[in-house]
Amino acid sequence: MLRIIKSTISCITLAIALVSVPVVATAQPVPPQIFTAKRIFISNFGEEGSLFPGAYEDQTYNQFYRDMKSNLGGKYQLVTAPADADLVFEIHFIAPTASVSSGSAGSVQDPQFRLIIRDIKTRVVLWALTEHVRPADSHADHDKKFNQAMTNLVKRIKDLRSSACQTTGATAFGCKYD
Repeated sequence: MLRIIKSTISCITLAIALVSVPVVATAQPVPPQIFTAKRIFISNFGEEGSLFPGAYEDQTYNQFYRDMKSNLGGKYQLVTAPADADLVFEIHFIAPTASVSSGSAGSVQDPQFRLIIRDIKTRVVLWALTEHVRPADSHADHDKKFNQAMTNLVKRIKDLRSSACQTTGATAFGCKYD
């Protein structure tokens, strides 16, 4: 009987110890191609549902290209042909309509950038990022929020690239240069 009580107490103690240990979420590895790539091709995937039709044709592509060149030019070389690239960055602006369920019978647009990063050799999607553009009432306000969201997207690419470096090891792919 004493043996059963000791076993029960041991099991309960172990169960309490296991429950009290916090579960730490670890970041999943970023595909190393995102860090090792030297050349990227930026693909204009287009715009859908523009908030101000005709006013911003190709603005997403042009600004993304400019921002990538000025902010990540030392990390990636932008090339003009997909065949010359290691990765393809597909940039897309969409503004889908979402229903408003807070008592009003209306809808709002949810403008956002969608970036797909593909391995050129396998055509596999390595990563995808979405950056929302805060709603605006005017062209000027939209420009400001559009620019901020684009800045955030490029920063997230920098962070992703740094994360790829960290998950692959500091000496693995010349990470010391990041």
